[in-house]
Amino acid sequence: MKENEYLSDEELMQLIAEVEEHDMIEAPFYMKHEILQRVRQESVVQRAHSAKIQFLTFSFKVALATAAAVAVLLLAPAQFREMPSVADKEQAQSETLSKKLENSSYLVSEGLLNFSNKVIGKEEYKYETEKEK
Repeated sequence: MKENEYLSDEELMQLIAEVEEHDMIEAPFYMKHEILQRVRQESVVQRAHSAKIQFLTFSFKVALATAAAVAVLLLAPAQFREMPSVADKEQAQSETLSKKLENSSYLVSEGLLNFSNKVIGKEEYKYETEKEK
């Protein structure tokens, strides 16, 4: 008879009759103690295995949190350096304003220098021409 097959009605009635006629076979006296001992050992092993898994899971979470904290500490200052603050924005605006003023004043002074060179050049020309006469 296979393990996963059920007994037919006739076989079941025959088994019942045999059990009623003859005494059942008794299990060995040590069997109960042995079964309970094995179950306890397995539960202790399962608990120990479960405790190891919980410890490893906890350790992984702590390591991940530590790595995230270190990453934040290393990357956050770099981001703050890249992001201009209000004072930096004002300084950049004042620098652009000062650059514009510098460029404008340079153009004005260059224009004045060119104009003065032309005037002096004309005067020198006039002076030289008057001298020659």
